[in-house]
Order: sequence, then C-alpha cells, then structure tokens
Amino acid sequence: MAARVNNLLSHIAIRDSDSEEMRYIKQRLALASLATQFTMSSEKMKQLTMYMIHEMVEGLEGRPSTVRMLPSFVYTSDPAKATGVYYALDLGGTNFRVLRVSLRGGKVDDRTDSKFVIPKSALVGDATDLFDFIAQSVKKMMSENAPDDLEKRVPLGFTFSFPV
Repeated sequence: MAARVNNLLSHIAIRDSDSEEMRYIKQRLALASLATQFTMSSEKMKQLTMYMIHEMVEGLEGRPSTVRMLPSFVYTSDPAKATGVYYALDLGGTNFRVLRVSLRGGKVDDRTDSKFVIPKSALVGDATDLFDFIAQSVKKMMSENAPDDLEKRVPLGFTFSFPV
C-alpha cells in the first residue's frame, strides 16, 4: 500500500488553484504515506524488543552494547512495607530539588520539598563547586524543615535528569 500511495503522491502536488476538497484529499494522502513509514509489524516489534533486552543485558554485564547501562545498586524489597524517612535529590539543568518523604506501610505519610536554582558557578566550575552547592542546599532544606534529621543517617536517592 505504501508504494501505491507514494506513487500517487509523486504525481500530485498541492497547488494554489486546488479546491479545498482537493487540498484535503491531497493532505490526507500525504499523511497516509507518512503513517506507513512509522508502521511496524508485530513480528518486527517483537524482534526489536528482544534486541533491546539483549543489548541492555550486555550493557549491565559490562560487555560492549549499543545501550549504555549503569548498575543502579537498587535492591529488591517490598515497597508496601516501606516505613521511615527518605530523601530524594533531583539535579536538573537549572534547578535542584530536595524531597523529604515520610512513609508508613508503603504510603506517603508526609512530604516536604525545596527547590533551588543552580548558580552558574556550580554548573561551570569543578565538581567541588557543584557538590558544595548540593550539600549546602540539602543542609538548608533539613535545617528549615526537619532539623532532627541533621543528626541522623537517612536513606537518600540521587537523580540526574540528564546524561552523566
């Protein structure tokens, strides 16, 4: 079908003199042609899925792969039983967020977050500048919202919303 639509389109061009109905028909044909380029059979989709899984496993096992994989060091646990205070840090391109979540039985009991604009000096300086900013921001958030946490060891997750 794609070949027939493309053949038809090669002979038809939208002209200023075309009626609205003719323009609509030509546009629909052009869209149909475009859609065929993005259509994938179920078999091809399965092959692609298997290839992606293979490449991810290769990457996780440290072998050359087309998909860059980094170990997360996240261990399996039952999220429905999670209880306690957890921190999440999210470093974006312009903002840094600190989130404190208190969980009871896997459900959010309390949530507090703070957002900080990352100064240019932290983005263009060396690693010490960036991590000093991160540490100061976390300390500020804790001091203002949960001062008791400053003296505790708390679980923390760190997310970069860009490739590192």
